[in-house]
Amino acid sequence: MATETDEDVTDASEEEEERRERRPVKKKKPKPPVPTDEREIDAPDKLTLSMLGVMGVVTLALWVFARAACNYHPPRETRRPRTVKIEELAREPKDAALEMQQRFEQLDYDGAAQLAIGDAAAEVAKAKADCAAKTADCAMKKKQLEKSVESTAALLERSQSEAIVRVTTVRPGGKDITLDKLQRVGSIWKVASRGPDDPNFKPHTPDLPTMQLLAAPPATAIPSPPHDDDD
Repeated sequence: MATETDEDVTDASEEEEERRERRPVKKKKPKPPVPTDEREIDAPDKLTLSMLGVMGVVTLALWVFARAACNYHPPRETRRPRTVKIEELAREPKDAALEMQQRFEQLDYDGAAQLAIGDAAAEVAKAKADCAAKTADCAMKKKQLEKSVESTAALLERSQSEAIVRVTTVRPGGKDITLDKLQRVGSIWKVASRGPDDPNFKPHTPDLPTMQLLAAPPATAIPSPPHDDDD
């Protein structure tokens, strides 16, 4: 049997040492120094700041596109306010007085004339003639009053065909309070006259028998029981 000699063992150890010397030695990275102050900490670094900037720009761009898409309406899809008919505006006396007063104070005399009769219609016609005499001033004042006039109304008295409403209007020049008398014209109400407010006004209340009569249900005929006629 072949035996391993000392020379063979020595050669093998030398070859092993040569292999180790040929291997590249990995250099260890030096550890960064431990910061002694917060100002020495590099956080956030330039990469983080640049990514945050990119995200901010993208978010802003998407918001602009979304807002533009939401507010964009082609000519055929433009939403316009629905035109309310006089029958809807003047269905109740309080609404009719409020709408007439609002139009009158905003110098919309054509619209106010649709809700006025009698003395109120004559007052609207006179105000319209005075406005026509001062076309430039009236047009400028009308544009200023379009969004600066607010009115409120309170129903004080009402019957089947007449009503009294107190209307309060606030405008840049001050405040007006009027008592409007309304009349039913067909299925709608119209202002018949306008006058100054009366703080001592007391609405008329019907007497108790009349109220009971109005509240009582309509009488119905009670059929008599059938009976046989004796021959």
